[in-house]
Amino acid sequence: MNSIIPKTPRCSRNVANVSGAVLTNTGQIKLDVNKDFLTAEHLINVAVSQNFTGVPTASDVRRFFSKIEFVTDQGTSVSCDFHQFYDAMRFTDEASAPAVVLAAASKANFSIALHHANHDSLLDMLTALDTKDFSTLSIILTVSPDDKNGFIGGTVPLAAAYQVSVDSIEFPGMTGVAPFGKARHNLKQMKEVSSASAAVTQEEVVLKTGGRTRFIVLHSYDTTGAIPTLANGIIDKVNLAFGGVTYLKNKDFKAIQQENVAKRNFNQVGVAIIDFGKNPKGWLPMENVNEVKLEYSTLGTKPAGWKVTVAQDWTEGLAALKAV
Repeated sequence: MNSIIPKTPRCSRNVANVSGAVLTNTGQIKLDVNKDFLTAEHLINVAVSQNFTGVPTASDVRRFFSKIEFVTDQGTSVSCDFHQFYDAMRFTDEASAPAVVLAAASKANFSIALHHANHDSLLDMLTALDTKDFSTLSIILTVSPDDKNGFIGGTVPLAAAYQVSVDSIEFPGMTGVAPFGKARHNLKQMKEVSSASAAVTQEEVVLKTGGRTRFIVLHSYDTTGAIPTLANGIIDKVNLAFGGVTYLKNKDFKAIQQENVAKRNFNQVGVAIIDFGKNPKGWLPMENVNEVKLEYSTLGTKPAGWKVTVAQDWTEGLAALKAV
């Protein structure tokens, strides 16, 4: 942890438990969580079981859900696909090693933290949730289709059964103490682009302004098979400029990936995360600008079928706290 904020003893409490499946509640698993103390994160624990005629040959836990949202009476702070969420959260925090059994009765268990505090940043607790300020807090997970989930390569799948629990990581001794919990951490998908052409393209993604951007998360997929697969060799160069400053100029996708490995020990095929560091003073200052566009080009040697998604991680309210 790089935080300069000293913390009181923390509590870890189980606060929600829900089961689900594709045909239950239109595939949504809704977990209403507690409204008690200053909360740094909600730890999402998932257990999935599914029977097959032909045994699966591989697994990827990011495929068990197609979408995650964190919804409150004051708005939605997280809304993205589960690949984006899982990779963005483990970029700053070691995720648990999934426990997977591939068999006629396959099973998977894994956990991932939904960070409200800006994990591994100098002023992390400014964005922790003072949950007593809300009337509703819900995590909503959308289950993936039974034949396109995290068990890969199996035949004749039956319905997958999901058990999801949430543990709240709280700091009672810091609850109600300003400025903790007064800024807001957000993670949302900005744009998805797909094509059935290998031609070179130039793409633009309009980013959310009004806060400070810590990360921009790019996922690239080969879609020539039955299921999109993360792949390199799709995005070429990335550019980002606004307010008279060029922040990225012809930045190579592979170079961003290598920086991720060097600085965060994050190494994932098809994923590159533009990282503006651990100090909020170095995050992109987008509070007082009207429009910011991320631009990227694609390679002519990419697969004929491809998809790119972009998510943005930003914080609102830091300027009002005079924290940065």
